[in-house]
Amino acid sequence: QQPTSVCLGTDGKLYVSIQGQPGVTNSGAVLLLQDMKVTPLLSDLQQPGGVATFREWVYVVDKDRVLRIGGKAMHPLYAAPNTFPTPPKKLHDIVIDPEDGTAYVSDAGGPDGSGAAIYRITLNGQISRVTDASLLPGLRRPTGLALDGNAHLLVADSATGTVYRVKVASG
Repeated sequence: QQPTSVCLGTDGKLYVSIQGQPGVTNSGAVLLLQDMKVTPLLSDLQQPGGVATFREWVYVVDKDRVLRIGGKAMHPLYAAPNTFPTPPKKLHDIVIDPEDGTAYVSDAGGPDGSGAAIYRITLNGQISRVTDASLLPGLRRPTGLALDGNAHLLVADSATGTVYRVKVASG
């Protein structure tokens, strides 16, 4: 099992996404590490990546969808592939604005970088594109994300080694 992301929640709990067994379908998971105990929160994931928290929720990107665990939600699917402006190819990371709960997710795109984009998901589930290669020439494989205050997003591009600073209001 390979850890892919880790997040310290506002509640002081540690959350880890793991890839699972190589060659075994849907063997990924999100784990809670607390008091020297490991508790599975969600299993049977395809390709879990970034994990983040906001209020009582834990978010994880899983290949082409975003899941939300916790609260009163009975179903963890938060953003389905068909709700994105363009169906995601390989969601990689997620970061949540601590002020309003807006999520930003990176789609690393296909093997050649096609379809690479950054998306915004509002707390009520509305999805829009922040940027892609047509708006940010040179963007090829956005992977890592971080918020730089409330107006900018830092985007690490693993194909070029570049870190972009993107204004979230305009892309």
